[in-house]
Amino acid sequence: MENTASMRTVVQALLLVAVVCLCAGIASAGSFSSGDEIGSPLPAGATLYGDATWHDRAFWLTHNVQTQQGAVILHDLDPGMWVTSFWMEAMLYIGNGDTTGADGLSFCFGDLPEADFGEKGAGTGLRVMLDTFDNWDDPNDHCCRIRVTYGNDLVAESELIDLRPLISEEVWNEEYGHYEVTHEPQWFGLAVGVEDTGEVIVLQNLNPGFPGGWYTEAAGEIEGWDPQPNWRFGFGARTGSYADWHGVWDVTIETTAVPEPGAIVLLALGGVALLRRRPTA
Repeated sequence: MENTASMRTVVQALLLVAVVCLCAGIASAGSFSSGDEIGSPLPAGATLYGDATWHDRAFWLTHNVQTQQGAVILHDLDPGMWVTSFWMEAMLYIGNGDTTGADGLSFCFGDLPEADFGEKGAGTGLRVMLDTFDNWDDPNDHCCRIRVTYGNDLVAESELIDLRPLISEEVWNEEYGHYEVTHEPQWFGLAVGVEDTGEVIVLQNLNPGFPGGWYTEAAGEIEGWDPQPNWRFGFGARTGSYADWHGVWDVTIETTAVPEPGAIVLLALGGVALLRRRPTA
């Protein structure tokens, strides 16, 4: 009888160790990569909405056409888990070769709808908004800034920055016998990171391919950072009476996620209950 009781105690102790390890936070890491190969198909786990298309390794949320709106939403990268932190990098293309365009692009992480959305974002979670059109008569306009909100509350905002960078080049005009300056939109880098403490940072790189070209444009701390299971990542963009190409390319996302807190508590209580049992005669 003593041997049986001892064996039971050993088994119960091992079970409790397993529960303690789980309670310590066995984190998992989700990831997504859109790939960088020409001619590759639409990446697995990505769904297009509205006017968005996939072409030449990029998500084209809008074309240079008026009154378009499109989005790409990624499947849940950590099903049934709570994402506590993440890091996202992508290359963006916003422009049409002219000095005026509209309306902008957003990156979101939250309870996203099965639908397209524009530069204002969607959901009640994190929104990183790049508004590129100056509604000069609107007191609530936030043109030419990167604006970060959480639960519709402002977290951080950049100074005025170039969200439609252009590459200028002198081209010889044979007909008129002189050089002309042409402008083409330039791909640029955007990175967004959120720590488990709620600290958020947004960086921009106007020199693609140059690692030292990243500059912090906005940073802050999210009060009450509480991402929910089944929250998803997505990009959206819109055009209006003016238009731009809005492209997203070379997207990479890395997450850290933990089991649902409720499940951990139940397992812990179960482990304690096992230890408190007594062998019967």
